[in-house]
Amino acid sequence: MKLKDTDFLYATMRVRVNEKNLLTEREISRMIDAKTPEEAAKILSESGYGEVSARSFSDIEKALQRQRRLTADLIDEVCEDKQISEVFLLKYDFHNIKTLIKAELAGEAPERLMSDLSCIPKEKLIHAAHTDDMTELPLKMAEAMKQARETLAHTGDPQRADFILDRAYFEMLCDAAESFRSEFLKGYVSLLADTANLRAAVRAARQGRGAEVLAESLVPGGSIEHKRFLTYDFENSFSNTPLSEAAVFGAAAAKGNTGLLEFERELDNIIIRYMHGAKYVSFDERPIIAYIAAKEAEAMTVRIIMAGKLENLPPDEIRNRLRVL
Repeated sequence: MKLKDTDFLYATMRVRVNEKNLLTEREISRMIDAKTPEEAAKILSESGYGEVSARSFSDIEKALQRQRRLTADLIDEVCEDKQISEVFLLKYDFHNIKTLIKAELAGEAPERLMSDLSCIPKEKLIHAAHTDDMTELPLKMAEAMKQARETLAHTGDPQRADFILDRAYFEMLCDAAESFRSEFLKGYVSLLADTANLRAAVRAARQGRGAEVLAESLVPGGSIEHKRFLTYDFENSFSNTPLSEAAVFGAAAAKGNTGLLEFERELDNIIIRYMHGAKYVSFDERPIIAYIAAKEAEAMTVRIIMAGKLENLPPDEIRNRLRVL
């Protein structure tokens, strides 16, 4: 059954109110021009982030995690269907699984490196790993976790284990978007897959890896056929797609003519521009999805600024690293 605009009237109204609390261009500019990390953190505190410490980057990450949790709680409160927040939180589940199985192989405790933002509580993942009882996990997640653990144990290659988990992650993203029945959300997931595949292709070309290794790393769910990534002919293969501008930067990065910064920035900008399309929608699911994405983009902006401040970078260099607003 197709979604109706009126299904999200109340949720859209609540989100529109909260949009006013997003960091403004002026606040971001003040943070960039701040003399010290502490001064930049104070601006964050005054902008609704609560008490923010700038003693270390981990303190900044804690503040960002609090904001993400508040966002997820808001969406869960105003939307009956949990698929929206699941699309944005699922990456933390797979981050936790990757952390867990690598720590397991190394004989280390994984808890401090695992996120609290996952759909599946990290304690449940740890229990599943320790007992081999994965019946309480989603089937695709459980199968991928089992396969990745076996692959890592047999090969000692964490990259191959990551490939398995990344494919399962995108399969579950596609399932969640399909279940939610939103073309806008499906378009977002499709762009995520396409940009992930272009990123993988450029990195593979830059490292001199063959198409066989690249094929193993590509994820499902995108709108662009995998064979186009395998050609390593970035500018021609993607000239008529949403990836065209990023592919130009990618071609230069693949040859070592430039660093990856400009390429990564343009990939992120593709997603941000897609979400801008929801700005002028009165009410339906699009403003809700775009608000969560805006909070994710805001977190990226804060991370870039605060990392620059902690590294004592000049303001112009920090600005050069930022994505579009």
